[in-house]
Amino acid sequence: METNGKVEHILPPEYHGNPISTNGSLVVREWGYDLCWFIHHVSGMFTSVVSIYNPYKGIEGKFLEVFISRKGE
Repeated sequence: METNGKVEHILPPEYHGNPISTNGSLVVREWGYDLCWFIHHVSGMFTSVVSIYNPYKGIEGKFLEVFISRKGE
């Protein structure tokens, strides 16, 4: 929300890393699996989520989901 040209945070601000600025980037929306619904709502595309985890190939950790959107035929 903005009041008199100044940002007023409703919740405590959260920042993600930004390679261009040491201040980071203000997070305005945390997406989760609701991203699938949102993509379909605004574009009509169906979205699948694939979660990849394979420690033998070095694929492990957080945020490994891949979102795949398909345009209708």
